[in-house]
Amino acid sequence: MWVFKHIQKIADSSEQFVPHFREKYEGQIPIWVAVELMDFGGAGKLLQGMSHDDRSEIALAFGAPTPRVLDNWMAHLNQVRNISAHHSRLWNRKIQVVPSFKGIGDVSVLAKHLLPEGKYLIGGSWKVVDHISSVTSQTSGWSHDLRQLVLSLPESNVSHDKAIGLNVSSFLAGSKG
Repeated sequence: MWVFKHIQKIADSSEQFVPHFREKYEGQIPIWVAVELMDFGGAGKLLQGMSHDDRSEIALAFGAPTPRVLDNWMAHLNQVRNISAHHSRLWNRKIQVVPSFKGIGDVSVLAKHLLPEGKYLIGGSWKVVDHISSVTSQTSGWSHDLRQLVLSLPESNVSHDKAIGLNVSSFLAGSKG
């Protein structure tokens, strides 16, 4: 079903590159162009429709031990994206799709600072993004940038570890040096 919706999205697209690629590829749209027009949920559906071998290879490239874990992260991050897109609150909110950390180890900077209940809150989302960033880019500054953002918050917001599921003081102290 999502494929038909995506085909319609391509047909209705006002992006200038679409007619160019249609003409160049005899009416067909290459996958890299189709993905350019895909929303986050569609990307997750595309991933789920791939062969197990392809899904496994992609999962490993993003630091997920199995395709099932990567599917879980996609669903989780899609929910976070939707909450954000609708300007809803992420702070002190349980996110219904709980990210799986089974078999990923502690590659990310945030791993040692996440509280036990943190996987249900935005701290769990941050851990997923930090883990993927750590695996896909040795020079990622994502956790540093997050730390700077947290430092810029008013003191009253930073002190609420349980609102985000992260031991904020240890996270902030862990970056010095």
